[in-house]
Amino acid sequence: MSWFKRNIGWLLALIPALLLALAASSFRYTQIYLPLDWTQPINAGSAVGTLEQTYRGYDDQRRQRTVTVEVLGVAPVESFGGHAAVVGATMWQLDLLLSADPDQHLMHCEIELVDAEGTRYGFEGGRRAADPDDPFYSSVVLTPMCVPEDAPGPSLNPITGEPVESPEVRPDSWELATAMVLPDGYEPQQVRIGWDKPSFLVLDVP
Repeated sequence: MSWFKRNIGWLLALIPALLLALAASSFRYTQIYLPLDWTQPINAGSAVGTLEQTYRGYDDQRRQRTVTVEVLGVAPVESFGGHAAVVGATMWQLDLLLSADPDQHLMHCEIELVDAEGTRYGFEGGRRAADPDDPFYSSVVLTPMCVPEDAPGPSLNPITGEPVESPEVRPDSWELATAMVLPDGYEPQQVRIGWDKPSFLVLDVP
């Protein structure tokens, strides 16, 4: 009888253990190298604050990000960008002022409004067409670019990791307007904004 035949039982028993070890190492990799959630708030304590973070881009290179964000105002509106709030909800327009060096990578941030109870509201749900006769309306809202459309600044191709040059040099400061929907009777108290997990900036509504 060969060694393999004598020990086949032990070899088969090792397979589940190897699979578990592989799963555990994969979990540690995602936890250490690929942050999955927003777990590091930077509380400004006012309507203006600066986010400083080190992050890894699509090209696997580590970069430093420094961007200052100011909440200019938050106010209820009837509609924004072709959207209106559904019955029982209110649409709130958020106006921000962002400042950063033109070489900073700042495409596609994530923004949320937070009410007094700590409930967070993003861009999902609560919307209807501002014009009920609009045949092309879609309730899907894309993540805001967070930079001027004609001068977004540098970025990376998410597929290849290759640099994408800006058609124009981005200004040092620019304004950003967007809108989110909250249930009637709830008002935004804070703004959360971030680019790469896990760090994000928490600003007070003035």
